[in-house]
Amino acid sequence: MFDFLPPWLNPVSFVLLVIVLIMLLAVALLYFRNPTATKLGVRNMPRRPTQTALIVAGLTLSTVIIVAALSTGDTLDYSVQRYAVSAYGGIDEAVARAAAASPRWPASSVKVTAMPTPLQMLPPPRASISAAPALPTR
Repeated sequence: MFDFLPPWLNPVSFVLLVIVLIMLLAVALLYFRNPTATKLGVRNMPRRPTQTALIVAGLTLSTVIIVAALSTGDTLDYSVQRYAVSAYGGIDEAVARAAAASPRWPASSVKVTAMPTPLQMLPPPRASISAAPALPTR
């Protein structure tokens, strides 16, 4: 789909570049449609450069904090899930629908099959997910 792109430009960068260009085109169209309103909105940026820089820095910092929080949560979820799967191994039972055409799941259409490796035969987990240090008491 993106075969026309040069090798130094990946598809995500290309899509973001197109979005930025569309936004700049919208601002240019607003300027040509009503230049007075655009000048009123932009005129304080050169008058108060410190305030402008602080606002841009604050918006950037808040965006970074939100992205970092969301990515940290996703990373922890993935790590715990990967650890649980590797610690407990395979599954011991499989639950499947017996009739694919039935619109509901009555009790007669659920089929439980025992797998060859039962859960009791699996080795215990290799390590604990969390540990607290022992504190001496007097």
